[in-house]
Order: sequence, then structure tokens, then C-alpha cells
Amino acid sequence: MTDEVRKKTTTIEDANVVAFLTMKGFVAIPYIIAEARPGQGSRVAWDIEGDIDAMIKRFYANEKIGVRDFVKALKEIRASMYTMKQANNQLRGEGSYK
Repeated sequence: MTDEVRKKTTTIEDANVVAFLTMKGFVAIPYIIAEARPGQGSRVAWDIEGDIDAMIKRFYANEKIGVRDFVKALKEIRASMYTMKQANNQLRGEGSYK
């Protein structure tokens, strides 16, 4: 893998795509992309390193994968998303005065 491919980072907001990519060996790094607003929670996105173009095509071509494996990967991605949101809310609340 070249340095250029290693340095390429793509932001993905779809947890299903991220779960598929993690199943294929990519590392997903979650972060808050939009803070919570009244009536809407904060939004999470993931940075994925590497060239994911071929894998994205395979995802949308409906590649056959193990259902249980996908569900497990999706649960892990969603858990990281909820942990990120929870940590963000707790940190925002600390030290605030009303």
C-alpha cells in the first residue's frame, strides 16, 4: 500500500456502509459532525482511512456477506456512535453554570 493510499481519508455518515467497511478490514474513527439542536440529537460521522472506492461499489452492488457478521459489525458501529454522543453530552454539561 502506498503512502498516498494510506493517507486518503473519507468521511462516511451512513452506519450501514461503515459496518460493511469495518467487516472488510477498514478502521472507522467516529466523531461528532453536528452538535445537538432542540428536537434533534447530535450527528456522528466516521473517518475511514484508505481507498474505499472499490468497497463502496461492492456495498451498493449488494455483495453477499454473512448476515450475523454484518449485524455484529453494525452493533459495534452503533455502540461507538452512542458512546460518542453520550461522552459529548456529558462533557458539555460539566462546568456549565445556569
